[in-house]
Parts: sequence; C-alpha cells; structure tokens
Amino acid sequence: MNSASDTFIKWLMILLFAPILLGCLTQFAAMLFWMLLPWLIAAGVVVGIAAGLTARLMLRRRLPPGNAAPVLAIQGVRIRRPRGQCPED
Repeated sequence: MNSASDTFIKWLMILLFAPILLGCLTQFAAMLFWMLLPWLIAAGVVVGIAAGLTARLMLRRRLPPGNAAPVLAIQGVRIRRPRGQCPED
C-alpha cells in the first residue's frame, strides 16, 4: 500500500507543478523571442541592403548606359533546318 500511495503522490505533484513549469518555459521562450526579434529584423535589413547593392553593381556592368541609343527589336530570325528525309520511327 505504501508504494501505491507514493506513486499517487508523485503523479499528483507532477500534475500540480506541470502547468507552473510549462508557464515558466513559455514565458522564457516568449521573452527570448521578443529579445531576439529586433536583431533578426536588423540582420534581414543588412542582408537586403547587401543584396540590393550587389544587384546594382551587376546590372550597372551588364546594362547599357542610360544615354545610349535604344536597341532595336530583332526581326524574325530565320532558323536553317536540314532538308533531308525525316527518319521513320
């Protein structure tokens, strides 16, 4: 009988203190999230600026200057195909 009551008391204590422990862990996780959120936003801004600057430099090299003459549209380019018989499948 003694071991059954010990087991019951142990489970009762676990069930009583589990919500308190879960509440403390949830509070800690929320505090950690709100503490790190500004740093994550700042890191995202830095990455976005770096990507924008890199794209600007790449486009500056690849695109013609702004005062260049406009490129004319290419007219229909003829594709030369061989004039033989098509092999049968």
